[in-house]
Amino acid sequence: MLIGDRLSPSDVKRVAWAIQQAEEISGYTFVAYLAEHGAEGGVDGRARALHATLADRDRAVLVYVDPQLHEVSVVTGVRAARTLADSSCAFATATMASSFAAGDLAGGLVGGIIQLGEAARSQASQHLRPSVDR
Repeated sequence: MLIGDRLSPSDVKRVAWAIQQAEEISGYTFVAYLAEHGAEGGVDGRARALHATLADRDRAVLVYVDPQLHEVSVVTGVRAARTLADSSCAFATATMASSFAAGDLAGGLVGGIIQLGEAARSQASQHLRPSVDR
C-alpha cells in the first residue's frame, strides 16, 4: 500500500483494512496512492506509470488519487481486468469522487476499494458433471 501524507494514522489503518478485505475477496493485489503536492502530468498517465512499476502488475488494481486536482484513476492489470469491468471501475470512481467532494478522503478510499474488491470477485465456474445411466 502506497499512501501519501494526507491521511491520519487511523485513516491509514482504515484504508489498509479495506485493501486487505478487497484482496481477500478478489484474490488481486490492491494499491492506493495519493499524489504528491504539485505532481506534474495527467492523473491517468501518472497512474499508468506507477502501475507499471508494481511487482505483480498483472494482478494489481491501483487506485490513484490526486486530492489537489480532485481526480481519481483506477488502473487494472491484465488478469485483474478479466473480472473487473471498466463500468465497475467507473462506478467505484464516482463513489470515491462523491466522498472526496464531501471532504472525506479516507472514507472515499475505503468505500471505493471495497467496492472494487467486490466487483473483482472471481466467480467460481460451475461445471455440471453429466449423469451416466448404467
